[in-house]
Parts: sequence; C-alpha cells; structure tokens
Amino acid sequence: MESSAVELTLATRQADKERLRADAYSALETFLAVAAEIRALDDGALNAPAQGWGDPYGHAGESPREGVTVEFVITDESGKLSLPGLRFDDLVELAQVLGLGEADARRFADGLFGWMSEEHVTQDIDADPSAYEREDPPITVPRRSLRSWEELRSVRVAREYVYDEDGALTAFGAALRENLSLYRFEGANINALAPAIGLARGWDETQLQQIAAYREGRGARPAGAPPWFRSTEELTTVLGANADLAGIAAEAKLLRVEVIVREGAAGMSLRA
Repeated sequence: MESSAVELTLATRQADKERLRADAYSALETFLAVAAEIRALDDGALNAPAQGWGDPYGHAGESPREGVTVEFVITDESGKLSLPGLRFDDLVELAQVLGLGEADARRFADGLFGWMSEEHVTQDIDADPSAYEREDPPITVPRRSLRSWEELRSVRVAREYVYDEDGALTAFGAALRENLSLYRFEGANINALAPAIGLARGWDETQLQQIAAYREGRGARPAGAPPWFRSTEELTTVLGANADLAGIAAEAKLLRVEVIVREGAAGMSLRA
C-alpha cells in the first residue's frame, strides 16, 4: 500500500503537470491574440497595459476552464535603457543618478566599455584589454555588449561596483539591473519608464509627478487622449519643448510574460 501510494502520487503529479501545461500555453496564446488585436487597432503600437493587454481574459471576454486560476505577470523590459545602444556619457549619467560619484561613475563606465566596445580607449590601466591576459584563466575581451548579468563578474573594474567581496549584488548593482536592459531596442518606453532614467535625463521631481499624474488619468490631457502616452509629442506637452527626450519612446518593444496557473494544490508557471 505504501509503495502504491508513492506511485499514485507521482502519477498524479505528472498528470497535473501535463494538464496545467496545456492551460498555461492556452493562456499565453490568449495574451498573444489580445496583444495582436490591440496592436492592429491602435496604429500598430502597444503602449501600456491599460490598452487591454494587461488583462487578456477580460479583454477577450473569456476565462480559464472551471477550477483553474490564471495570473499574468507582464513586465515591459523596454521601460529600461538598452545597454547595447547606450553611449558612454549616458552610462556615466545613469551611474551617477544611481549613487556613484562622478569619478567612480566614469571608472565604472570605463571598465564596462573597455569590455564591450572596440572603439573605446580605456583610461584605467586595470580596464585595458591587455590586463585580462593576467586573469586565471586568461580572458579574451569579447568587444560586444553583455549577454548576461553573470558575465559582468568577469569585467574588470566595473565588477567592483556591482558585486561586493562576497559576490553578492551591491545596492548599485541591484539598481543597475532595474534601469538597464541587456537587450537591443530603440527607445525606452515612457509608459513603463524605470525610476532613474528620467532623473538621468535631467527631469525634476515636478516633471516626474506630472508624468505619473498623466498616466493615472489625473493630469491634463488633449481631448480624447487615453491615460497613457502614444508618442513623444504627447510627452512634450507635459514636460515642455526643451526637455531631453534622447532615447525615449512611447511604445513597448520587449515584454516579459509569466503565466501562473493553479488548480487546487497543483501549480505551474510559463515564462516567455
């Protein structure tokens, strides 16, 4: 009986897994269908979850099968700055906003660009590509953007600011991940903008509050305009014509979607 109970438990778990996998993919397909429809209706753009793609089942008028609950966790990765397209001075400004002094911000950016860029001439001798020959084992500098955050552990000078002596993320390192994306895309989405980017652009607290009020439906908007930005021109009406909008857009370019499916005690998550 004990042996049968174990076998039955394992078989049940496998059955739950297969059944919930189908539910998870069905939910993901619902999200994709809703996003595609909204994109087709709204001039080919996904701007903000309030368009309807933040609640796929609600927009589609559908629901999961009986007894199953589905939760969508949608993150706009393009609300961050794209590291592959970032200029040296932009990275210095961001590092300063995230808490480094000017000298340390330049040293951090110097180390990272020494790893990523063929054109960058390092100022710190420890960040020079030749210094990597003394690593154990020796490293050939890739001269391309980071492919993972773990790769940053190999980047001389820059890693000193991101990881502490025990290898754990520093406060600066954690903030860097919140504001910087390793993916390549054009323009950070103002509708999901990471907290430090506006400050790095020189926007003051009043301007940031005006943006938040606009997105919450409290700020002044043109007649018929929804509570999200559809273009940088609409952003200009809030910030003024002289605001620095370099690297800012109003469209979601890269979304992370996590579908969490539960049925009784069984659960499964799917990430795309």
